[in-house]
Amino acid sequence: MEKSYTMYIYYKDTYICKFYCLSTDPYAIYEIMGKEAVKQAFSKGIGYKNQIKTFTKFCDIIYKRKINCYKIRRSDYLVFCSCFLALLKYKCVNSTDILFLKNKIKKTNLKISKKKIKQLIEIDCYGFS
Repeated sequence: MEKSYTMYIYYKDTYICKFYCLSTDPYAIYEIMGKEAVKQAFSKGIGYKNQIKTFTKFCDIIYKRKINCYKIRRSDYLVFCSCFLALLKYKCVNSTDILFLKNKIKKTNLKISKKKIKQLIEIDCYGFS
């Protein structure tokens, strides 16, 4: 059974968003989400300094929208996560801005009394409803 975690991202000491993941290693998550953005930027000839400026500017825009209580689309949160993880890889943001919590496994408690089982059997056998 795979363990699942929730990754909470804080930017400038403000909670921005959360994502569900299977690892507590932010660099492993970067390989999945942020690496593609960096690859695309390098393929277009954008240097890492301009990438840092662009990623930081996008994170600042989402931060301002969060502070001003504007609506933020799910796709914007996904791009924010990619940008944030790229900035983490470039060591522009602190790794303490990410918090991982293990998801609680909910167990169902199905205790049925013997009396209830007999009632269910009688209903099934005799066709009572």
